[in-house]
Amino acid sequence: MVDASNRMSTFHTCSIVLSLILSHCTVETVAHASNPIPRCWEKMCTLSDGANILGQYVDGIRGDVYYLHCQVRNHEGIAWHYSTLRDWLHDIPGISVFARVECTNGSSISLPWPMRARGVVGLSIHNCILRDKYLEFQNQTISDIPDQLRVLEIRDSVWFSDDESFNKMTKPASLANLTADYDCGQDSTLEYMVASNVSYGMDSVSAPNDQGLQGSAAVDFDLDAMLAKSKPSPDSGNSLENSVLLEALSGGGDKLSTYGSERYVSPPVTRTPENLTEEFLELVKKLEGLDFKCNYLKLRVIDESYPKIMIANHFKFMLQNAKYPELRVMNYTRSGLGALPRELKEHRIHFPKLEYLDLSENKIKSIDLGAQTATSGHVIVDLSHNLIANVSLEDVVAWSRVEDVFVDIRNNPIHCSCDMKPLLDYVGANGFFAGALAPYAYIRDLECATPDVLRGRKLSTLNLDCWEHARTRGPEVSGWASASTWAIAGCCAFGVVSTVAVVAVVLKLRTG
Repeated sequence: MVDASNRMSTFHTCSIVLSLILSHCTVETVAHASNPIPRCWEKMCTLSDGANILGQYVDGIRGDVYYLHCQVRNHEGIAWHYSTLRDWLHDIPGISVFARVECTNGSSISLPWPMRARGVVGLSIHNCILRDKYLEFQNQTISDIPDQLRVLEIRDSVWFSDDESFNKMTKPASLANLTADYDCGQDSTLEYMVASNVSYGMDSVSAPNDQGLQGSAAVDFDLDAMLAKSKPSPDSGNSLENSVLLEALSGGGDKLSTYGSERYVSPPVTRTPENLTEEFLELVKKLEGLDFKCNYLKLRVIDESYPKIMIANHFKFMLQNAKYPELRVMNYTRSGLGALPRELKEHRIHFPKLEYLDLSENKIKSIDLGAQTATSGHVIVDLSHNLIANVSLEDVVAWSRVEDVFVDIRNNPIHCSCDMKPLLDYVGANGFFAGALAPYAYIRDLECATPDVLRGRKLSTLNLDCWEHARTRGPEVSGWASASTWAIAGCCAFGVVSTVAVVAVVLKLRTG
């Protein structure tokens, strides 16, 4: 093992070599070999020891890792090209680089999929407008570069595609020649893959403006509105058109916070040509017919949280001819889900080593875990901040009977009604939350969201006095009576019709 001084000497020498091998910089750079960054990047990039950076994402750091940190501020044209990095590293054997790119002022970078480059083990992109996604489609030279990328992280960014590249990519002849090397990306080496708050657009539909990424993203969300136009009626069957519709996220233009960074979700702009809907559906049919396999042999984390749009059968496509034998964490926070998809109910089949499934901040109202097979580990299903209003004794007991699965429903809008009384009777009982039920002791501390008279009350503090003949009404709290109770009692003297009218009004108010 080399000592600290030798390590720094090796790092400095390698930095000088890196600065000499450039394809996108002028010869003038060679005269400044003591400068660790090429002249064409020296104003936006720095180079340092990166072992600790890579170690934040994955285990098993091998050899020296260099951290290339670039801050792109120029929004006039494309200021940073991934091909520069690839050419820079091409002739340097045995080097590993973790590159982080941060953009401001609506800056664009060129980032062709699948980001193959000799020596790049980590790539982290933040707040950028991404160009040239399909530029290297069917480029055999790029396909011949071996997989090395271990971390791919893209956050708070927008993919923009030009019509020519997109049309070339989606032609029947092109799709027929689509290979696993291109579609799957670097599936044999990826361990950590994130595409969080990432949206998509085409230059002919929407284009960046001078308001920075937030403004660009707001314009870019036409695709959401495009597909929403063809939303089916409830009885329209299970056609392909229905299966690909997107779930629009609730709340427009609000700023979210997670992982310590800001997220923006903007409302859709409805300026998309009508014919793109049919084109999209036709594209889906073509994609369903592709025949190759993606084997994400080392992937442990996948994060597709905060999408502006998500195809309703996203998980079906995700599993189509793909395997995830080592996946531990799945994050689909605020992805517009209204129910637990079948593929996630069957997580033990498709993701045998899953440990944490984050479905928080969605629109799920009920929980059906489906049939569960044996598993080799414990799984947490995070359903916090959804729309779960009703929780019964039967629900809690059913969850506890699913071996090695823990369901978290904290911070849901619980409606405290007399339907909950069987559960409430046990919540306050000593010894109920024991054995398989022990993990669900947190239910004692769940708070009522409705009715208003009980808002903020913990379930463990409730003692409901429910009238059996009016179980659909909101409860009365033992020890006192609500104003509505006295109103009903007072109206009894005015006859049956008056009483029924008042009861109807009260019930309407209580049930919303």
